[in-house]
Amino acid sequence: MLPRSRRKRAVLALVVVGVLVAGGLTAWLLTGTSAPPQNPANGAFRDIGSGVSVSDGAPPSMKAIPDDQAAKPSFTGTESLNGVVHLTPDGDLPAPVTLRFALDRQVEAADVVIAVNRTGEADGWELVAPSKVEGGFAYVTTDHLSRWDPLIRPFTDLVDAVKTELKKSFDTLTGDAFAEAEQPKCAGERDARARGYSIGTKGSDPLHWCLGIENGKPIVRIVDKRRYPILVNHAGLTVAERPKDRFALQWVAQQSFSDKRTALMPFDQAGLTFQLGSGQNLSFTTEYDGFAESLYQLEFGLTSLINILTRFGAGGGTISNGALKISEYDRVVEKMAKALGIKECAAAVDQRTPDVGAILKGCFSPAALAEVFGWRGVLLGAVMVAGPAAEFFRSQFETLRDLLGGRDRETVTVGYRPKVSDQDPHVVRFDGIGPVNFDLTANDLRERGYTDQGNAYDQNSPSCVRYAKDGQSLSASVEAKTGRILAVRNFGGDQALRTQVGGIGVGSTLAELRKAFAGYTIDEQLDLDFGQGSNGVVVSSAKGAIGFGLEDGSQSDYAAGRAKVSYVAGVGLPGHAPTNREDGC
Repeated sequence: MLPRSRRKRAVLALVVVGVLVAGGLTAWLLTGTSAPPQNPANGAFRDIGSGVSVSDGAPPSMKAIPDDQAAKPSFTGTESLNGVVHLTPDGDLPAPVTLRFALDRQVEAADVVIAVNRTGEADGWELVAPSKVEGGFAYVTTDHLSRWDPLIRPFTDLVDAVKTELKKSFDTLTGDAFAEAEQPKCAGERDARARGYSIGTKGSDPLHWCLGIENGKPIVRIVDKRRYPILVNHAGLTVAERPKDRFALQWVAQQSFSDKRTALMPFDQAGLTFQLGSGQNLSFTTEYDGFAESLYQLEFGLTSLINILTRFGAGGGTISNGALKISEYDRVVEKMAKALGIKECAAAVDQRTPDVGAILKGCFSPAALAEVFGWRGVLLGAVMVAGPAAEFFRSQFETLRDLLGGRDRETVTVGYRPKVSDQDPHVVRFDGIGPVNFDLTANDLRERGYTDQGNAYDQNSPSCVRYAKDGQSLSASVEAKTGRILAVRNFGGDQALRTQVGGIGVGSTLAELRKAFAGYTIDEQLDLDFGQGSNGVVVSSAKGAIGFGLEDGSQSDYAAGRAKVSYVAGVGLPGHAPTNREDGC
């Protein structure tokens, strides 16, 4: 006998069980209960009325009274074999007794199940398996008296129905139906793209994702939108948010996470952060590995069994039609958590090479199903040890991987290409000023509206010409033969120019200039040789040289660094620094 449920209201369940299926079910049904005589048919029984007898030693006050007014069991497809009888006195017995119910027709042992109602209410019927069906009687051991009713449903019909439901579940669960997972949300999505972060995918697209900037760092959130678990390989990225324990699958959490991988169940969400230098990319991939396959086999099996119970009277509606809903999936996960709490089931699922036999034995044995489904497992336990149904179940398990057809694989790549905005037109660098730099050519200048102004000093065949643009203070000295820019000149006398290094501009002192460019080559031209009879300074680096004009001053002013910068002449390649009115050629 199964352990007695003490719920005040039990949900309607269907179920019809076969007791002698595949030999081992009887022993399972007796586990944890007081065993009846080894051959109850040979024991002494006392008739207590209404076709019910009780084993010798039972309380003399026991009686069986027909109860035509009681709400009858509503398990789908079953018929009563003797009618509802009320065994009195109600309540617990001091010791277990064996009841013998007379059956009103010849039946197969596997077709009989006995309904018991401990509450007296319409939905309070539970099912127990008889310990023996023999000679027109069904035997069951109990320590509780209430209303009882022997039922029949042909077991062969049940197996056929189970196979039909398994096939139905299999076709849906391995089809293109997605989980109705929500698109994740990331803060700063526009900011991420404005900064130059990008994301792209290649493959079968089993994930929802978003890319954003949060707490100053880029983040990718991912959600499993398939109906099966997905393994995410994310070496190089940091897991900032692990899937929540919403489904209470602590065992899965313990087995599934590391610095390099995360297992996502359907609807699960995780957050990954990363660091990239300019121009760098980083990828993470998804796959359906052996661990995920074992989990999905467990889920598929439990989903199918829940649907079987639903179809035959347990209520609640199917969970395998169309896209999977989170509320429906919760029902399955509740059972998964119970199953994974069974040592043999957890060990079978944890094997990285899936073993269908181990999963069936550890997670779908009659004993395991009794623990997972309670008294409803009476039917399921019988089904899972029936040859035709069990073999069909096994074949469906083994085919899951083949039918997925690579829909588990996706490569997600994040990249960083910082966008270069227009340079400040007043900032002088060693490679140019503002948007004009030495990487440009004469063609680039012409596309930007600059025109060839020739060379005021050599008008016949100049080796260097000036390119200028109306309204622009800056002009470029261009090598005529190659079209390369040799220098960027402040021909219009822009007083707002400041160097990128140290912010040296008009009004800065020579002392400030010397300090700002300490470590660079500083050529102080203080003998009126800075062009056009003026004084100035040229500061050089490996990339270029910047020319500064100085105001007139005494030698002591220059020596002490009190003389001030009067204009920034421009910047040129090494050896081509613009000076006063010189073009840098």
